[in-house]
Amino acid sequence: MLVQQAFSSLELDKNTTVYVSHQAGTPAISSAVQFVSLARFGKQVKFLVSNEYNPSLTKVIEASQYLKGIQVQQAKGLIESGSPGAALKLLESEQAEGRIDTQVIDNITQIVDFFNLNRSLESGEDEFSLEAATQRIVDAIELIRIFFKQSNYLLGIALLAAAQETFLKVAVLSKIEKVNDSFTFKGSSQKLKTFVVWHPLGLFLSNSVESESIAVKKEILRKLSFPAELLDKIAEKRDFQVTNRNYGLLAWMQNLDQNFKPWSLLKWSCERYRNSDDDLRNQLMHNLRGMKAAEVCEYLSGNGKASSSSDVVKTYDSLVKDPLMGELKRLGLKFDREKIDQKLQSLAASLRLN
Repeated sequence: MLVQQAFSSLELDKNTTVYVSHQAGTPAISSAVQFVSLARFGKQVKFLVSNEYNPSLTKVIEASQYLKGIQVQQAKGLIESGSPGAALKLLESEQAEGRIDTQVIDNITQIVDFFNLNRSLESGEDEFSLEAATQRIVDAIELIRIFFKQSNYLLGIALLAAAQETFLKVAVLSKIEKVNDSFTFKGSSQKLKTFVVWHPLGLFLSNSVESESIAVKKEILRKLSFPAELLDKIAEKRDFQVTNRNYGLLAWMQNLDQNFKPWSLLKWSCERYRNSDDDLRNQLMHNLRGMKAAEVCEYLSGNGKASSSSDVVKTYDSLVKDPLMGELKRLGLKFDREKIDQKLQSLAASLRLN
C-alpha cells in the first residue's frame, strides 16, 4: 500500500525512462517495487541491479525481461489451476522468440488437446471403437472433476451428460460384442452383433436391414436381448430410434447384464418422463439457467431431493465418478488413467525462460 502511494504521486512524461533500484529493503518490499513500477510505468522502466562489492558491475535490465518473467509465472499458475489453453495463449510471443523450450510447448499443447478430448488415434483406428470411446469417457471423467474443483459447474454438468450417454453406448456394445449367435438373413447366416452399429448419429440397426420388415428388425433386437416391453411399442420405422434413447439403452444394458449396477444419477437421467425442472443439464441447455454448489450436489445425487452437502467434488467422486469407473473396470474395457493433477503440476514446474 505504501509503495503504491509513493509511486502514484509520480507524474512523468510517457517518453521518460524511469530507472528503478529495488534491491534495498526486505524481499517483500523489493517485489512490491518491481510490480508497482511495472504497473505504473510499463516499458518505460529500466531496473538497476548492482553489486555491493563492485559498483562497476551494476547492470541495467529492461522492463520487458521482468514482464516476460511475470508472464511465465502467470502461465504456471494457469496450468496448475487447469487452464492450459490460456497459458499457451499467454506464451505465444515467448514461443515465437524461442524463449520457451519446444518440448515444453509441445507438452502444453498435448494437455490442451486432452482438455478438448482430442487424443491422437492410431493409424486406421475408429473413433467409435470401444477402446477409443472408453478412453474419451475416462478422460472426460477426469476433466469434469477439474471443472468442479474450479467451481466451473456449467462445463462440468454438460460434459457429464455427454460422458454418461457415451458410457451407455459403450456398455451395450461391449456386451453385444460377446454375442456369438447368428441370424439367418437373406439366405445366409450372419453374426447378430453385426446388425448393430454406432456412428455419428447414434446407436442403431445397420443399414443392411433398412428395407426389411418391422418384424425382422424386432426379431434381431429380441435375439440381442432388447427389452420386450420396448419392442412391443414399436409400430413403425421411426420407433426403432429407441435403440439410441437413454431410457432404451439403460433398459437394454440391464437386460444384457444382470450384474450391471447403474448409479442414481444415471438412472434418473434415463427416466423417460422425469421432471425437466429438476434437470440441471436440461435447464442449462435450453434455458441458460445458472446453478449453485448445493444444486449441483442435489443433481449429482440423482434423487431430486435437497442435498445436505455443498462439496461438489466429494459428491461427484462418491456418487458418480467411482461407480462409473467401477463399471468400466468390471466390463473389462481397456483404458489409460492419467493423473492429470500431477501432470499439470509437473508441467508447470518445467516451464521457464531460456
